[in-house]
Amino acid sequence: PGALAEAAARALDLDGQPFRSQILAVVAAGLRGLDAFPDRTFGPERPLTRGNLAVVLEDLYVLATGDRGVRARYQDVASPFSDVRAEHYAFNAIILLTRLRVLEPEASGRFGLGGPVAGVDALLALRRLQEVIR
Repeated sequence: PGALAEAAARALDLDGQPFRSQILAVVAAGLRGLDAFPDRTFGPERPLTRGNLAVVLEDLYVLATGDRGVRARYQDVASPFSDVRAEHYAFNAIILLTRLRVLEPEASGRFGLGGPVAGVDALLALRRLQEVIR
């Protein structure tokens, strides 16, 4: 109850949402990329972007492997993607997950940073991450 109450205080736009309790559980879990925004909204109507998915998957990778150092592993790498600058908050996660082949770049060679993620693509990425972790 305490963690859910804290989550409710961090995500104020969930009244009337049919999945409110599930969203609060996700916010309480504290996964980067699936937390409330600084303005204390969650934005349940907003699509999950490829950049945020990368951050979520990186957090899951760290939780599963215990390898916290991976979060800074690619900070000195040049970006292979024209749409992702090395200073972007999801840069390290994007490089990690594309190198692990959990996420694939677009056919154009761009990553597609702000593009929405279809449910089936998110599930496929989770499955690939699971295989990498095993």
